[in-house]
This record gives sequence, C-alpha cells and structure tokens, in this order.
Amino acid sequence: MIDPLAMDKRRRNFLQRQRATDERAENGTAFWQTQTAGDARYVQRQGGLTDERPAEPLAYEMFFDTTLGQPIWWDGSDWVDATGASA
Repeated sequence: MIDPLAMDKRRRNFLQRQRATDERAENGTAFWQTQTAGDARYVQRQGGLTDERPAEPLAYEMFFDTTLGQPIWWDGSDWVDATGASA
C-alpha cells in the first residue's frame, strides 16, 4: 500500500528528490510520484526486494528494502542504511 505524504511549501526542501514538473517513474515494484495541488505536495514511494532497487537512483533517494526489512538511501555511490553502513 502506498501512503501519501503531504508537505506544504515551507517543508518542500524536505523532499530529497524534486523535479521542476510533476513526474511518475516506475522501476520494477518501485514507484515514485509527485503531484502539486495548491500549497501541498504529495509524495508516494514504494519499496521492494533488494533485486528491485532503482537502477539509476538520484542522490538521497529512499527505498524500503523488503528483503532487509528497513529503509535505505542512495548516497551517490552506494545504498546505505540509517547508520550510514552499506546496505
């Protein structure tokens, strides 16, 4: 299930992956979508198995790895967990 996260303009910089226009990209079971509605931005992100990680992630992109059972982030060269260790 994909849970939307609403953010107002003051918190927009919280988003690690921003585009000038709304977008939708799919990679296996991974899904990212942003939509702008007035002052709110809605973000959806879904994870998947380790083998289903995005092939070309953007810096600081988050992915919930269901094989590991935890969220991970792309640091620009490697997937890392919340402690900074390689995942």
